[in-house]
Amino acid sequence: MSIRHFLIGCGVVTLWAQNPDWKVTEQWLTPQGDTIVRERQAAEWWVGVGIGSSGVGYFGRLRLPRIADMPERGILEFRHGIGAGASVWVQGEWSPAGQHWGAVLRLVPWETWRGSSRFEPVGSSTGEQYEVEVYGWSFLLSASARYAPGLGAGTVWEGLHGIVGVDARFLWNAWERVRQVFRNTERVEEWHLLREQPLPMWLGVHVGVGIDIPVTLWGERMRSFMTPLLMVQTGLPLQRTWGSTWTPVAVRAGLSVKLGWDQLHEYRRPKDTSSQLFLAQGAELQRELPWSAEKEQLVPIPLLVGAEGSTTVGTAPPASGAQTPIPQRVVIVPGRVQRFSYPTPTAVGLTPELRSYLDALVDYLRANPGVEVRIVGHTDEFGGTLEETQRISEQRAQQVVEYLVQRGISRSRLFASGMGARQPIADNRTPQGRLQNRRVEIMVVQ
Repeated sequence: MSIRHFLIGCGVVTLWAQNPDWKVTEQWLTPQGDTIVRERQAAEWWVGVGIGSSGVGYFGRLRLPRIADMPERGILEFRHGIGAGASVWVQGEWSPAGQHWGAVLRLVPWETWRGSSRFEPVGSSTGEQYEVEVYGWSFLLSASARYAPGLGAGTVWEGLHGIVGVDARFLWNAWERVRQVFRNTERVEEWHLLREQPLPMWLGVHVGVGIDIPVTLWGERMRSFMTPLLMVQTGLPLQRTWGSTWTPVAVRAGLSVKLGWDQLHEYRRPKDTSSQLFLAQGAELQRELPWSAEKEQLVPIPLLVGAEGSTTVGTAPPASGAQTPIPQRVVIVPGRVQRFSYPTPTAVGLTPELRSYLDALVDYLRANPGVEVRIVGHTDEFGGTLEETQRISEQRAQQVVEYLVQRGISRSRLFASGMGARQPIADNRTPQGRLQNRRVEIMVVQ
């Protein structure tokens, strides 16, 4: 998974790459304890510029007169050829967030290309040989359909997409010249500029592949991507004079940079006073009634940590006459994923077992200032929309962050994200499976 974190003021901005639906969440804690949440979502319209070069192969026949003013003296028939080209373009792109299909329109105001071929008459006593060179500048308009096979963070190739479309080339200027070489007498070279030209308009098709690479965020609303791409282009014959069928096949490699303007959504999350009241009462009880089997009737409930990292709450033994068991200490193991479930599909408050684990985690983090914590929230498939499940999963992770921050842990050591219902670990068709899926995962990283 490609996850990047940015620290802005006292809030943590969590950025994860999608295709190209980056979602950025910024959070600030107000003096009153409320949380201001701002979400930046990539818009569906993009603009950009690009540059590319191509290798060209010409197939078919290019038939030109041996002498420009006297075609009756014979026709030269060139077969196959090679060439190269270069171009710059501007583009507009429509790619809705979370959708496989999109569209790209490219305008190429400047494209240059060159081709060459050779022809040697059979049985020439002078070693006669002809070479043709074709130059041109053109204007190109290209329209493509864009398809992204994988969406969301965690895909094998995030940002990978394919394109297929049509091209229309309009000729700015072009010329052709033929060189005649005699080898068996003395070497004589003659260049003749021909009147024949490629067609003023050429239609073609293309297919290619590209990958969007995130570059940076700009200010409050803008983001940019860099896109390497590889395309194969071909089409109708480029020239038809004297029965020519010269058809280009180009392999083009290019690089484009595109910019997009984000959509902003901001809302306020009120302070959770219920958990703080519970914690304050618990702290007061500990000061008045310190734990002791001889002095009080308050029996602590032992916290049991399973081998898989899941936690359960044990049953309190009776207080009358029986010896109180020593509660099992929570052990923090770096690199182990600890999972905590939620009682209902939309619950986001901390459960008692989760609070107990976080209290132990606070002591561990204070004793080990160099470690960090990854917190990932999840939901089950309870029938909510993608936006609802994403929001609930993020709130579950942020509740953990706020709990640790209130106990003196720096936000720069806490990295929170939400995965919605995209990563289940059990069957969502059963109540037990859904209980396991609506969870928060915590892992200590050295």
